[in-house]
Amino acid sequence: MSKSRLKWIQFVFPVFLCPAMLSASDPEYSRAENGVSNEIPGHYSEEEVAEKELGVSSLLAVDGVIETTSGGVRFPDGTLQTTAANAEILNDLRSLTTNSGLYSNRIPDVTPPFPYVEVCFKNGTASHDIHLVSEPTSVDGVCDVDDIGWIIEIDERPALAWELAKVECLAEGMRLPEVFEYKFSCKNANLFGLNDMIDAYEWSSNLAIPVEASADGVGTVVIGSGSCSKADRGWIANTANTEALNEFRCVR
Repeated sequence: MSKSRLKWIQFVFPVFLCPAMLSASDPEYSRAENGVSNEIPGHYSEEEVAEKELGVSSLLAVDGVIETTSGGVRFPDGTLQTTAANAEILNDLRSLTTNSGLYSNRIPDVTPPFPYVEVCFKNGTASHDIHLVSEPTSVDGVCDVDDIGWIIEIDERPALAWELAKVECLAEGMRLPEVFEYKFSCKNANLFGLNDMIDAYEWSSNLAIPVEASADGVGTVVIGSGSCSKADRGWIANTANTEALNEFRCVR
C-alpha cells in the first residue's frame, strides 16, 4: 500500500468510520480553537439532534413528572428555586367560587399574625382548633396541616375599602373569606370562639361582580349585619363615585 494511500486512511478513519468515539464535550467536536471551528462536517450539535430526532428545541423535554430530590432548580438568571412558587392563595381562590361545594382549600402550614381558628373537615365531620395567640397551624390539635378547611381570624379588622382590605390580608399571606367560609364560620361563631360576626357587614368575597342599581358599578358580597343570613352588596366602585368601607377578617 502506498504511503499516500495510508495517510488518506489515517485521516478519514477516525472521523467517518467512528463518529461515536467523539462527543459534543470533546474540543474536536464542537469547540473552536484560534478562531477556527473544529466542528466535524456532517455532524449535528446536541440541540440539532434533539430537534431532528425528537421534534423538540431543547436538550431536555419530558412528557411526565420531573423530580429533584435535592438542590432545587437553577434558572438562567442564576437564581435557585428550592420550593414551589407561592401560588397557594391563587389555588385557594380558584376553588372557592360559590357553587363548588367543600372546595379543595386546605389548612396551610403557616403562623398567622393574630389569634385565629382552624376549621377543618375530616372523618365525615367539621372540626376546629382555637388559637388564642399567634402560633403555627402545625401545633397539636384536631385539625392538621393539609386537611380540607381554612383558618379565619378571631377578631375583625377596622373598616377599609375592599381593595385595601385585600391588600392588608395579602400582606399577611392571607385573603378575604368567601361566602361559604364566612357564613359557616358565622353560624358556628360561639363554638369556634369568633367575635363580632354579626355586629356589622363584613367583606365576604374576593370576587368583584357587576351591579345594576340606582348607580351602576361593581360590588361584592358583604354578610353579617345583625344575622349570619343577612347579606348585601358592598360597593367597590360605581357611577356615583362611591365606595363602601366595611370591616373584615383575613382567612387562608
